[in-house]
Amino acid sequence: MRTALACILLTAGAVGLAGCDPGLPEGKSWTVDGSAWVGSPQCPQRPCALDGYRTRDFATDVAVPGALVDGASVVVRCFVPTPAPQQDPTGRQASRWYLISVDDVLLWAPDLALTSEPDLRAVPAADADPAAVLAAAVSLCDSQVPGR
Repeated sequence: MRTALACILLTAGAVGLAGCDPGLPEGKSWTVDGSAWVGSPQCPQRPCALDGYRTRDFATDVAVPGALVDGASVVVRCFVPTPAPQQDPTGRQASRWYLISVDDVLLWAPDLALTSEPDLRAVPAADADPAAVLAAAVSLCDSQVPGR
């Protein structure tokens, strides 16, 4: 799935959408569920606001603090295998990072920050509702996506 209305534009240290790159996957709408983080140092109370990242480097200098707000809608565009070990407060291990659009800014986020589902490595059933399963109807990112 591609869209002619998705170009990459580097602005103010983040990647924004500008209008015509055929390499950016169209994606699907997703509601951020950060409930697994409630009560942790990253999210002492609801609603959670977890960090997104300008690249897949899991480092503070590329973090966008509070970009992933619990209950907010984002567009999930594609995924890659996790670039660094990561675990949420419940002990789940990250398996994928997703390229997402948050308010017309492209960011990377680990699956742990987007869903509180218990099994992040589950392959969605063929008849699964793509709106209910994070990985459903989302493809592997190709080498042309930003921050890869």
